[in-house]
Amino acid sequence: MEPQTPPAAPNGVEESTRAESRSSSSKTVLYAIIGSIAAVLVLIAVFTSAESGPESDALSGEIADLTFVTTDGETSTLADFRGEPLVVNFFASWCAPCRAELPEFEEVHKANLDAGVRFVGISHDIDEATWRTFVSETEITFETVYQPQEDIWRALDGKGMPTTVFLSEDGTVMETWGGILSAELLQEKIDTNLLGET
Repeated sequence: MEPQTPPAAPNGVEESTRAESRSSSSKTVLYAIIGSIAAVLVLIAVFTSAESGPESDALSGEIADLTFVTTDGETSTLADFRGEPLVVNFFASWCAPCRAELPEFEEVHKANLDAGVRFVGISHDIDEATWRTFVSETEITFETVYQPQEDIWRALDGKGMPTTVFLSEDGTVMETWGGILSAELLQEKIDTNLLGET
């Protein structure tokens, strides 16, 4: 008697086996892709964190050469403020949020005089006369300067209008804030970024 060949598996079983094999292979490839993507995301996160941290000595280099006009008609730069914790506020008379927050800035400015925190407002008005009139109308007492070219705003990573930048005594950009700030929030940011309070 000739040995009998085992009966072939039904077509449905063969298809099921092949499908399982394909599924297992697809999962292996998918896991490998996910692993690769996760590794790339970790590297991006590390790189981004390093890039977005405080910028050391922002008052040197390019910014040190960017001038503005003071209320006395003199030419100066932000580097002249080195050695003091500094709040830089970019504003303009045509900016409604700027108009709304400047009285809040004046209040916080006065509250931090004894702490030695310096405020400077940088105007982006289209002409010098408009800047001077606006400052007179708002009755703010902290220093304001005129720089319509927006060079300093761009160099400090300006985020719309208004933008407020917090600089430590050594020129490190501690934070750049785009948008309006209430007196309470402004004080919190000064405490955290400039006075070392939590």
